[in-house]
Amino acid sequence: MVLIVNRTTGRIINDYLLKRGELRCEQMFDTWRRTDGYVVYPNDCYLALKWDDEYDFSSDEEILGHTNVYYYIDKQIVLKRIVEPEYVRQQIGWLEDELKTTDYKVIKAYEAYLIGESVPYDFNLVHIERQAIRDKINELEKLLNDNADEEQ
Repeated sequence: MVLIVNRTTGRIINDYLLKRGELRCEQMFDTWRRTDGYVVYPNDCYLALKWDDEYDFSSDEEILGHTNVYYYIDKQIVLKRIVEPEYVRQQIGWLEDELKTTDYKVIKAYEAYLIGESVPYDFNLVHIERQAIRDKINELEKLLNDNADEEQ
């Protein structure tokens, strides 16, 4: 396994490739390959080859609102989950957009109810799906607030 590690922080900067299973892929170096063919790593980084135990990056569960960040410390790969507020806000936006895709069902069901017609959807199912999305949004907003409190 080829790791590109920041000398100062120990952070593995090519973890995005490793998560996709590209452990020894030559293309990973193309980002830093000069036109003469030599690979020049980003400033303050070094190359680490790890053969003894193949860490399975894809098996690390993603936790809502957290980013999995990998470090190479004492020749071991260490996972740290961090809260990146901008990414959390982006996730909230995606979930709000997902809610908007079912707004028409709520409106159509309400119109049907107002004029005495039957609701054209299994509205209990629609409500359960929308509530699950709202619960995730609330969880992410709480995470943002808790994180802001910790930083102060």
